[in-house]
Amino acid sequence: MKNSCKNPENISIGFLFSLFLKNQKIYFNKSLKQNNITIAHAPLLIMLLGYDDFIYQKDLVKKLYIDNALATRYLRKLEEEGLIERQEDNENRRQNKIKLTTKGRKLAKNIYREKIRYENQIIKDVIQKDEFIEILFKIIKNSEEINEKQEE
Repeated sequence: MKNSCKNPENISIGFLFSLFLKNQKIYFNKSLKQNNITIAHAPLLIMLLGYDDFIYQKDLVKKLYIDNALATRYLRKLEEEGLIERQEDNENRRQNKIKLTTKGRKLAKNIYREKIRYENQIIKDVIQKDEFIEILFKIIKNSEEINEKQEE
């Protein structure tokens, strides 16, 4: 970060978050390139780690707060790479069920471990992880409350 950006009076929290996300994206996209996926695919893989069996795509979309069309594109890519298996629901053919393949589960575990390692590295010597997470939850809660008031 350039010196002119280090003055707290001249910078916004949103800008700092975007810088962090940009740096995180660069880091993970480099490490995921060999698997032909990007950081955008990682949350789907990590979420699927919590399921041994199939989960409906609509439930996955809700849990990750992403658009269904976007999720469909990401899932198609993951399927092409042999990381997930998709099945149509027998009772409702418009419903897809998703689960990790063995290859996908192995990669998802590696991504999860790398994510934890990365997070621990970026906050080391700065703040305890649980304190940092608590602060972020408070910021998110405050921003959600502001959004709700704006809708009234």
